[in-house]
Amino acid sequence: FSTLVTCWALHESSVAMQGSSTELDSKSFQALLKGLSQILFFQTTAADDNITHNFLRDEVLQGSTLTSEQQEDLLQGLEQQLLHAADSDLSVDQLTECLARSKWGKEHSKLLVKFWSKEHERIHVAVLRARTMGRQLTGIRWRVATTYSGINGTPAEGAEVVPTGPIGMVHLDLSTRQGPDQLDFQMDSAGMEALMTSLRTIQAKVEESASQ
Repeated sequence: FSTLVTCWALHESSVAMQGSSTELDSKSFQALLKGLSQILFFQTTAADDNITHNFLRDEVLQGSTLTSEQQEDLLQGLEQQLLHAADSDLSVDQLTECLARSKWGKEHSKLLVKFWSKEHERIHVAVLRARTMGRQLTGIRWRVATTYSGINGTPAEGAEVVPTGPIGMVHLDLSTRQGPDQLDFQMDSAGMEALMTSLRTIQAKVEESASQ
């Protein structure tokens, strides 16, 4: 079902850009595919930001016969094609079948399939990384504190308070696409014990790997 939905989305975007792509030569079309995939999936450093939509307009489309409106239709249409194919993780065969049902011209369909057969796996890995590792753990610190009923912070000297047990104060250092970040939260004794068990398991795996 998801493949059918993606095929329909590809058909709709091909209708929107119909006429624009057919007026673009094969070399420029391939350059657009490469540039848009870089913008959509592989921009992870400041140097990557040099490739922008304006860059593609100036360097790839400027010498074409396309009007400004046609250029926008083409850029948006190709971008949607790539996003739909990536989000659904289409195989080369599935993409070929979808394109056969769309308004794509034969020459540019072949170029897109060729591009996808070469870049599909790399794009798939980039999509998974963006979904699952948008925020990466770079450091962890914790300390154990004692909490008291009815008291926030350290109880005053001589106050009659009842300790409610130890609590873990956890600090995480994170790395995101926007830069470093941090997260602070509390864990009860059961949660801290589970955390320590997991860390001991990870440490054992690291030591085991180092000894091989």
